Amino acid sequence: MNLITLIKIGWRNIWRSRKRSLVVIFSIILGLYGGLIIASLMITLNDQRMNTAIKTYLADIQIHDKKFSEEYSLKDTIYNIQSIEEKLKSDKRVKSYSKRTVINGMLSNATGSYGVNVLGINPENEIKVTSVYNKIIEGDYFTSKRPNTMIVGKKLADKLNLQIRSKVVIAFQDINGDITSLLFRVEGVFKSGNSMFDDNNVFVKNNSIFSNLPDLKGYHEIPILTTNSNLTEALKSDLQNKTHMVVFFIISFALSIFIIKIMNVSFLINTILVTSAFYLFFETLRDFVTKRQKKLSQNVAHFGFSLLILSILFNNILSTEVITNLKIGETFKSEKLKINFE
Repeated sequence: MNLITLIKIGWRNIWRSRKRSLVVIFSIILGLYGGLIIASLMITLNDQRMNTAIKTYLADIQIHDKKFSEEYSLKDTIYNIQSIEEKLKSDKRVKSYSKRTVINGMLSNATGSYGVNVLGINPENEIKVTSVYNKIIEGDYFTSKRPNTMIVGKKLADKLNLQIRSKVVIAFQDINGDITSLLFRVEGVFKSGNSMFDDNNVFVKNNSIFSNLPDLKGYHEIPILTTNSNLTEALKSDLQNKTHMVVFFIISFALSIFIIKIMNVSFLINTILVTSAFYLFFETLRDFVTKRQKKLSQNVAHFGFSLLILSILFNNILSTEVITNLKIGETFKSEKLKINFE
């Protein structure tokens, strides 16, 4: 039975009971239509939430020290910040950027205590990167001449009964490991649209932090706003330090040439394969050291794969295969072996 005959039979069966077929067809159409509406709604809401987060506090790109995200220690500041700023100022893809200090501390008043992230900012630069200044619903955005003023989220203000001019104390561990407390006065209340962010983050001036912490010499975070969102990935790639990749490639290439010359095997193809395998091995080894428990399963898989490739290549280089035809009584001789067929 050919395909055309099957199609004809199927078509006749569909219209044998028209009501049943129409009900099934319309049910499928409505199901697909409803699924598409829900999927498009979820994608739209997710994009809107992401755009709100980027415009409000994240920005397009953030630069940190590699160790900072592990412990949020005050000591883990951006060490090469001057060279980074020079790159950002000369790059036309960068619309604006700011510099932040980040402190994990405990905010307390007469009502209670709550853990918060204290974001130290330069207000004149921060307004060019994020839109928190547009989200102020009470008070002002750092217009006071007082040194230790603070902007808090609406949810946190309601939780601790904070009002404009309320005094709060923030306790945290300083750069030397000692517990330090700073007194601030609430200058404004913002509502970003993200209740979790409003609940866990407060803004202060960088000058307030540096004047009270003379041992702190650097910044922990640089949020960057690009001129076009399509340029974000390219800019991120250009800003990342890739020196280790060049070093690993040179080491891998030198090792492959050394091994291949000693083994006296064909040069070009084996050099490429062995170099690639060594490079993957070094990269995965580096991930074990730098990322530690992050993406552990992925790192283990990459490391195991690199070992598998190296073992296959060395097995191919070190092993010898001889193909010959012998009759009874004949002998095959080579430099390394002798075969007698008796």
